[in-house]
Amino acid sequence: MVNETNTRPFQSKIRSKLLCDRRAVSAAAAAGITIVLILVVMLGLFATGVFQLNTVPHTTSTGTSPPPSGAYSLNAATTGYDHFNPGTTYASSTNFNVLWDALVAGSYQQLGSNTQTIAIQPSYGGTLYAVVTIPSGQSLYVDPAHTQTSNAPLVTSWSYSSVANNGVNNFIFKLSGIPPSTNPISPLDFYPYFISSATLSLSTPSAITSVGTTTTTQFLQWQGSFPSGTPNVGTMITEVQVTVNSTNAAVFQLNSVNDPATWGPNGAVSSGLIQGSSFTPQQGSTTYVYTNNIAKTPTDFSTGQFLLYGTNSLDTFPFTVSGTYDFGAATVTTNCLNVQIQVYVLLPSGAISTLSNAVNVASGATC
Repeated sequence: MVNETNTRPFQSKIRSKLLCDRRAVSAAAAAGITIVLILVVMLGLFATGVFQLNTVPHTTSTGTSPPPSGAYSLNAATTGYDHFNPGTTYASSTNFNVLWDALVAGSYQQLGSNTQTIAIQPSYGGTLYAVVTIPSGQSLYVDPAHTQTSNAPLVTSWSYSSVANNGVNNFIFKLSGIPPSTNPISPLDFYPYFISSATLSLSTPSAITSVGTTTTTQFLQWQGSFPSGTPNVGTMITEVQVTVNSTNAAVFQLNSVNDPATWGPNGAVSSGLIQGSSFTPQQGSTTYVYTNNIAKTPTDFSTGQFLLYGTNSLDTFPFTVSGTYDFGAATVTTNCLNVQIQVYVLLPSGAISTLSNAVNVASGATC
């Protein structure tokens, strides 16, 4: 028989342990229920938007947003000036536009235009590009040589090409050593120079007669002028042609044409004679045409030549044509030649205007 007195302490210990275990299980169950309740509440808060995770929001760059890390800002500004008179100024957004560009991965990237704050990235290497454009209706030529000289040392060079690779060329000025980051923001000032355009006309020389049938040299003295009579203007010529109404090269030989240009986009040029050997002759069915290409193409502003009419200068630009005539050399009797000059003028709009005039040269008294 088991002694109950001896077993009671042992039973008591077992009951105590079971009670503790039940309490531990109850506590764990209560804790688990609490965690589940907390999670349910948090999910509810997330669903309603009351509680959000601490994430970095996506931002869209705008003109007023601070520049990205490592970048800084410059206060870009521009005013245009006249080639002849710095007291005459031109307004950006009206008379001209300056587009601020950076060269990124071989392509031009526009940062802004005219007067505004622009963001500068360290990857630009301290170099920007100012692209100068002329709005429609503005009779202004860009003066690249004067612009570079007057903006030195900021402007180190210029080119004439298309920033958009669309075949539309503009003058592009390279700005090297742009201002560093400062507080307050540093200015970036750029001052392009311009030439005001005016219409050129040609005079009509008198006919030359009675030159005989032997070899003789004659001069046809065409004169260009600006009929408005207002100085401080200019125009650009890109090509000159001389045409005679004969296919016999022995009757007429082109000796020279006077080039009255006073200035070119690459700087000063010397006016003088363009020798006949610099002209390309082309025989047609009834004519000979002699062509001298002054510019690379008739619409290339960067290689044309300016006729500049400034204050206290003569409004006279001679296009004198020297030719050798030999009417006796004709296999068929020729008594008269009609000699024509054509001057190709490039307007600021990019259009070509042709100035043309013709004069007769006769072996006898009349043609």
